[in-house]
Formats: sequence, structure tokens, C-alpha cells
Amino acid sequence: MLEHCGSIDGEVRIPSLAALGREQEAIEQARELEKTGPKLLSPWSAMWRAYLEGDRGKSLEALDQALGSIPIHTTDPECFFSAVCLLARLNETERALELLSFAVDQGYRCHYALSCHPWLDSLRSHPRFEELANRAEVLGLHARTVFLDNEGDRLLGVMVDNKLPGRGVHASNGGDELARRS
Repeated sequence: MLEHCGSIDGEVRIPSLAALGREQEAIEQARELEKTGPKLLSPWSAMWRAYLEGDRGKSLEALDQALGSIPIHTTDPECFFSAVCLLARLNETERALELLSFAVDQGYRCHYALSCHPWLDSLRSHPRFEELANRAEVLGLHARTVFLDNEGDRLLGVMVDNKLPGRGVHASNGGDELARRS
């Protein structure tokens, strides 16, 4: 994934580098994007840089600026998910849950990420988190049903396993929801 990120994909590239243990590279990338990237994305780069440098206060301040200054967060629930992860990591539980609720309301449906992202561990025991994760799962399953009912799999030329054992989505290729037709 990192090889395919463009120069302005810092909101994806920086936390990905950090998650891979390449924190210094992530910090350098954030600094560069703050200088050369689009001004609208600068607060996101500053947020990640401050977090990685261990400055909780500046990270939260940059997050506030990022959420208040760019319109992308109103149309991109993944943007909110990213902020939720950072807030959870910084033990800002109530704020993280509030943003997660908004993200789910705006279309965030990735139950797998809610179930597995390690930065959300501090939220998982909270009843509100469980309710939001369950709502995201139900909405995701509904979206999957609409996709299949409208032959989205055929349009994309993929095969989707219709089995849904227990909770979540199961696919014939070991976990990926969509598998290429043979």
C-alpha cells in the first residue's frame, strides 16, 4: 500500500509507517507534508508528527484544527475513524466515542477494523463502543446485501461468498470479502 501512496496521502502514509515501526520516517514525512503539502491537510500532518514526537497537547490541538478546518471530514468517515484511533490512543475516551458515533452515522461500516484495530482496545469494554460496533456491522451487512442484490459483484467481476456464519462476513479465500473469479 505504501508504494502506491501519493505525495498528499499523508493521512494514510504517516500512520501506516508508524504502525510498521518506521516512526522516524513517519515524522520526516509529516514534516515534509506540513511544508509542501496542501494547506488544508497540514493540520493532519502536524497532528501525527506531534503524536509521534510524544507531544500529546500539540497533537490534540492539531487534531482540533484539522477537524475544524477541512471539509473532507464531513464527507469521509474514514477520516473520522483515523481521529477516533488517535483519540483512543491518547485516552480521550468520550471524545473518541463521540467521533465514532458521527463516523458510523456518516457511513463508516468497517466492523473488522472496529473489532481488530489495536488502538481501539481501550474503548472495547465501553458499552457505547459495543453498540456502535454492532450498528456498524449491521449497516455493513445491509450495504453488502444491497451490493449483491444489485449485482455489484458481477459489475466488478468478483465472486462473493454468500455464507455469513455467525457474526461478520465470510469469504471463500480465507477472510477477504471479495475474491477474484477463477
